[in-house]
Amino acid sequence: MFPFDLSQFLDRLLLVGHLRRRRRLHAMRIALNSLPTFHQTVFRLIRFEGLSSTAAAEQLGVSLLQVEDALADVLVALVEANRW
Repeated sequence: MFPFDLSQFLDRLLLVGHLRRRRRLHAMRIALNSLPTFHQTVFRLIRFEGLSSTAAAEQLGVSLLQVEDALADVLVALVEANRW
């Protein structure tokens, strides 16, 4: 027999995990919102609208290299935000 209520302990663990996920999501939102509009647009087109990098570059009227660089910047910002 446990000297404490196991279900209560598990509930607290779930709550802690939930709070950590919320903090990470909040940090990632802040990171995304702090990026230039161009970077946000590239991320939206590729990750949410499903465009390829080439299609995003064509739609935005920029080079593929500019799109790939912007996407790399976004991903680095999200990884860094997720470390907290």
